[in-house]
This record gives sequence, structure tokens and C-alpha cells, in this order.
Amino acid sequence: MNITHPDLYQINHGFLDPEFKAAVTNGLFTLEENGGDMENDNQEFINLGIADSIVTTHADNIFSFKAFTEEFATKLLEETLNCGVDWERNPDEDEYRSMPEIRLREMDNRLFEMYKHFVLEWFAVVTEDYWKVHSNMLADAQIAKYDPTNQKHGNWHHDASSDITFVTPLSTGFKGGGTEFLNQNIQIDPLPLGHVLCFPGRVTHLHRGKLVTEGERYILTAWTKIIDGAY
Repeated sequence: MNITHPDLYQINHGFLDPEFKAAVTNGLFTLEENGGDMENDNQEFINLGIADSIVTTHADNIFSFKAFTEEFATKLLEETLNCGVDWERNPDEDEYRSMPEIRLREMDNRLFEMYKHFVLEWFAVVTEDYWKVHSNMLADAQIAKYDPTNQKHGNWHHDASSDITFVTPLSTGFKGGGTEFLNQNIQIDPLPLGHVLCFPGRVTHLHRGKLVTEGERYILTAWTKIIDGAY
């Protein structure tokens, strides 16, 4: 394993977008003032102010927010391309749904733990405010690759192992791409670096990666589960 950016192998809050960091920090303060409960004494849900300030809603239960600096995305992609781990298709997935990928755990468990912190300690506060529910477990995280030669697009699928899915773009300079949702009848164009697309992984949001016609599209996907603390 070749290490290009050592600062990725520890929790570095400098990788968080300042506006995102401020919104989540303020939301946590509001939550703490209410005793850590999303409901007040009148059994009304409180507003953490996060969804109102940093979230963009694209369609029913599909939204995005800028969580990371562009530096984070650029460094993580460089680390992936130089790590020496081969791009492989998941043998547990059928040929129709599998794509070239590298799991963070396979690169280095420290990368997985770093990203898990951001997902469960920061992203979860956003979904708590937006949906009144949050993930408690990061089931897996992988970097997937789309290109015109090996994997032009994704096929229709649900994320069977994910209650809440987070997708973060790691590259620019390609043509095409984005994410299409069947039941919501919407196509989300590729988001800028640092942004995160969020949606329910199972049942309601059948989706696929759109065709890449030129260049290489890399995305970081997190599959999370709700194991307790849900309303």
C-alpha cells in the first residue's frame, strides 16, 4: 500500500467545508440544549437549522449538501489511484449490477475509519434534521469507476444493504454521468467536488449511474444502516 497523503489516515476536520461544519456544530448545540432529544416537551420535533441552511432538495427524499473541501476529494482520488489495489467487481453481486470498485477497507482500514467518522458523526446530524432519523452503522464504503470502455453506466438497482446512501463525487473533466431515479422521474447531474448526494437506498429509490461518454468518473459511495435510535 503506497501512502501519498498521510493526512487522510486520521480524522482531519480541516477537510470539512466551513459552512457545513458551522451548520452541523450549531445543530448539535441546539440538540444538546434540548437534552439530546429531537422532540420537545410538547412532542414536537425541533428544528436544528441544518436542512434550512445547507441542504438542496432535488426531488422527493433526494437531497444534497456540500460537506467536504475540494482538497479532500482530490487527495482521496489520488490516494486511490496510487494505492496499488486493483479495481475489481464485487463477486457477491451479479454481473448486471457489479462495477469496477475499490473498497476503503481494502485500501487501508484507517481510511475506512476516517470516513466512518464523517458519515456517522456529521452526515447523520443532517439526516436527523431532514428526516428525523439517522444512521448508526456504516455497512461499507467504496470508490467506483465509470468510463466509456469498462463501465459506461450503472444498471437499475436498489442498495440492498443501505437504509441511507451517500454518494460523493471525486473527479471532474468527464462528460455525461450523474444519477437517475426511476420512480421520482429525475436525473441529477454530476455534483461539484465536495458535495454529497443523499437518498434512501432501499425499496423506494430505484436508481442507476448515467452514461459517461468521455473521461473517467469516480464516486465514493457509503451504505449506511439504521440499527437504533430511529423515530
